[in-house]
Amino acid sequence: EFDIYRDSPLRYMGYANECGEAFVAWLPAWGVPATYGVAATYVLADTVDKGLKRWKQAEGDDDRLNQAVGVATETVTWQMLASVFWPGSFIRVVVASTNLALAKADTSAFEALAAQGIDVEKILPTLFGLAAIPFIVKPIDTTVDAAGEVSFGK
Repeated sequence: EFDIYRDSPLRYMGYANECGEAFVAWLPAWGVPATYGVAATYVLADTVDKGLKRWKQAEGDDDRLNQAVGVATETVTWQMLASVFWPGSFIRVVVASTNLALAKADTSAFEALAAQGIDVEKILPTLFGLAAIPFIVKPIDTTVDAAGEVSFGK
């Protein structure tokens, strides 16, 4: 069954915080937390949607509430891990590693660009962080799916 929150481009809304982590050097202090707010809103929407669907499907069942809460709990856990925690952590490491490499590297080659107002030491970590996002989506989703199978079962 098609899941708009996991099988469509809307899935990338859950990755707003990764964009925030990649753009950390450019954003004001409230910028990265705001992107986590966008991702959390996505997680909440998916959680409510899944819980309400189960609630409606279980009409007449004695354990209707338990079913809805169980599905909502599984959804919020999956989304927080697959959309917020692991990807945000990974992008933060990519950006920090790039910053560390630049701090230890001979960046004299960038002086001509810096003279033109191009801050390569801010641009490169951002680009590497953004470039990593498409490559981490499926592996993280698959790993969290496998962990969910073990912990929640299906």
